[in-house]
Amino acid sequence: MKKIYNLVASRLVNLLLCFVCAISSIAQTSTTDLTSHQPTTIPAGAIFEWHTGATSYSPLVSVPTAVVPGIYYGLYNYGSGCYSEAAPIRIITNSCPITTVDLNSAVNTPPSGVSLSFHSALPVGDANAITGTSVTSAGAGTYYVAYKTTVNGINCYSNASPIIVTITLCCPTISNVSGNNVNPSICGSSDGSIKICGLGSNSTGWTINYDNNGVPAAALVNQSADVNGCVTISGLTAGTYTNIKFSHPTNCPSGSNTLSVTLSNPSSPLVPTSALASPSAICSGSSSVLSATCATGTLSWYTDSGLTGTALASATVSPTTTTTYYGACVNGTCKS
Repeated sequence: MKKIYNLVASRLVNLLLCFVCAISSIAQTSTTDLTSHQPTTIPAGAIFEWHTGATSYSPLVSVPTAVVPGIYYGLYNYGSGCYSEAAPIRIITNSCPITTVDLNSAVNTPPSGVSLSFHSALPVGDANAITGTSVTSAGAGTYYVAYKTTVNGINCYSNASPIIVTITLCCPTISNVSGNNVNPSICGSSDGSIKICGLGSNSTGWTINYDNNGVPAAALVNQSADVNGCVTISGLTAGTYTNIKFSHPTNCPSGSNTLSVTLSNPSSPLVPTSALASPSAICSGSSSVLSATCATGTLSWYTDSGLTGTALASATVSPTTTTTYYGACVNGTCKS
């Protein structure tokens, strides 16, 4: 009976597979469409079937277009109780809060004299071998594992078995480092930002909720993390931001842990120096020019000592009575 070579199978490599990889209960398990991994050409008179076990009398996979992680077996059904050998395919996913997979967890220890070799494509060879973090921190995709021996300096590989990795989007444990936040550049401005990390690399579809000084802010929807798993919330004013929480409509509806962050306005400018009116004594109807020096901020003049009124439009004044003017260095809404 024909083997299902198109599905990728080897009786030698079948022995590699082990059933491990617990799925965390805090995330919705990713599903895989098995039909996208079955042969594209079916022998005449045969029907291709997915089973939950390695024998023809094992139950059929009820919904092959959406299966959870596990081992599944493809067979040709020729009718009259005649089947091909079963070819296995292994699907694994991450265990939250880890957002990658160690491919070594999907295989057993190899026999003496050979080693395991992981690959990114078929046919397996030196050119598509993967090592290091590509194996121990694998992302979503299809990988292939084979036995490798080296004879006279030449690597020889067995037939390979596929490992399909799906990444379950976890409810994250978010974090914030104060040094990554940006305070508003001037008092009252809205150019501050908060950087939140701990999400999956390049993950998408996040909703962010938070309170600003105790008042719920509008939710930020469809937010995407960068390659480092971070999202920057921008356009913020100074204030206390509490109950910062990330959620995902399908994979993390309950939401992450919460954080609190405070953004501060810059320090108020120093009092202006070298203030003078030139000239300081004038006749009614004449003008005088007010001047002073600000180390930071912009110089403004007021007629009240509390600086609560409207700033003068010009530093050239023409009072009709004796008047005291008050200079202030202004940075946004902050005054000296």
